[in-house]
Amino acid sequence: MKIWYESILVAMVILTGYLVMLADQYLPRLSANAEEAQASFKLVQDRLDKQTELLAKLQADISKLGKESAPPKLPQEDKDKIAVDSLRTSVKNLSDADAKKQQGDVNAAIDILKTVKKTLWQAGDTLPTYQADLRALMGPLDVIIGKWKQGDKAVDTSKISLAIKTILQKIDSKFDT
Repeated sequence: MKIWYESILVAMVILTGYLVMLADQYLPRLSANAEEAQASFKLVQDRLDKQTELLAKLQADISKLGKESAPPKLPQEDKDKIAVDSLRTSVKNLSDADAKKQQGDVNAAIDILKTVKKTLWQAGDTLPTYQADLRALMGPLDVIIGKWKQGDKAVDTSKISLAIKTILQKIDSKFDT
């Protein structure tokens, strides 16, 4: 049994010596590989930093171009003219809605009335002097829409058309003077 232990001990000493020799042989290579990996990582990091910097510059340029290409804001006079034109169109649309209702296409007529409501609201935003008058027409439009949905074809938009025409006359007289 003693020989057995001695043989194992000798084998372990030889194996340890062999492993030490291998470590001495491969340790410099491993160190060199680790240094190369660190250098490569540093190079990749530098490239990423440069690309990030270029990307930030590109985003700034794109943002600048986006601001430059934005359409110029319309002067208030042009906005007023557009709002007045949309009110004139609303009077025609109200007549069209009445015609569609009489033809039996109530859903299309209601859609037209909803468009007119939106137009009146936007015109009220643009023409603050007439905003209260225009917004006062929202309730009657809602009543007409409700009655048309219930099948009441006797109700029409003539009063609303007259109210819009009255507002347009006030606006026209303001521009004439």
